[in-house]
Amino acid sequence: MTPYQKAQQILADLEARAADIGLDLPALRYAQIGTPVVSCASLIVAVTNLAPEAGGAGVEDIVVCDAAQMGTFTILFSHDCSWVANDDGSDDPARVAEASAHMDASGSFLWDYANEYVPYISKTWSLSWGLVGGLGISTLTLTVGID
Repeated sequence: MTPYQKAQQILADLEARAADIGLDLPALRYAQIGTPVVSCASLIVAVTNLAPEAGGAGVEDIVVCDAAQMGTFTILFSHDCSWVANDDGSDDPARVAEASAHMDASGSFLWDYANEYVPYISKTWSLSWGLVGGLGISTLTLTVGID
């Protein structure tokens, strides 16, 4: 499987999981290679790094042609949050709280996916959030073996 095919597989898994639990996903959903750019509500799975799996060996002991590939996938789940600002451009705290609840829900969805993901070799993951440019973005960084 190529890194891009793995990104497509992760996207399909997320879509199936969302359908199973009745979660509405943004209409714009895709997989890609490289750093994603978010300009609207979307679900993007991007493979952003590829490295050999060390398996506990020292760097000098890795035989790259025999090493498993570890891919880092950046998964962005973004919501339109342009409505958080007041007419004067300041943020409305009640609206920010509502946007935060949306990001918390999408972050929980991504966290649960990563936590339950059955890896080939190993996995690591982290979750971050941002409210930037009218978008609420939950970002899962998931590093897994590519089988």
